[in-house]
Amino acid sequence: MPFYTDCWCKLRLWEFEEYSRLVYLDADMIVLKNIDHLFHTVGFHAALDCTAGRHNQAERDACPLFKGATMRYFNAGMFVMTPNKRQMEAFEVHLATGYHGFLEYAEQDFLNDYYTRFQGWIQLPPSYNLQKGIRHHHPELWAPLEAHVLHYTDFKPWNDTNHPENASNADIVCLWWKIFDS
Repeated sequence: MPFYTDCWCKLRLWEFEEYSRLVYLDADMIVLKNIDHLFHTVGFHAALDCTAGRHNQAERDACPLFKGATMRYFNAGMFVMTPNKRQMEAFEVHLATGYHGFLEYAEQDFLNDYYTRFQGWIQLPPSYNLQKGIRHHHPELWAPLEAHVLHYTDFKPWNDTNHPENASNADIVCLWWKIFDS
């Protein structure tokens, strides 16, 4: 999707070797609890993505957050990593030698493919990337007061305040505005 084209620049984070560890957060996230402890982890960490119902019933049934799903797919809106230029070079080689992933979600699909096939990744609990879609598709996981990071996926509180999705998420939309106004 052309909307996600700019997300490829996220891969440049691996070139920031002046830092020993990075916690990446999309701009549409709010940190609600301290996450400093993530800087002391080792490996690539991310939380499962809520892919439920985005396109069709088959995708909903395969959503990584549904019990029994065999798919492991993380959301690249939040991840923990160690910068390494050699890793960036490996990404470039993988892309140049014919990576033919879905690429619907740009770098997210690429990173999922790469870390699943070549290096592995460590799963964080959903509370580190609590996406709005979890509320509807996985109500048993929806606990915004227990979340470390709240992710305003899809319709943003600041773009279209009258959108029905924002109305059905009025509590977290109000939370966003409260934090913004403070």
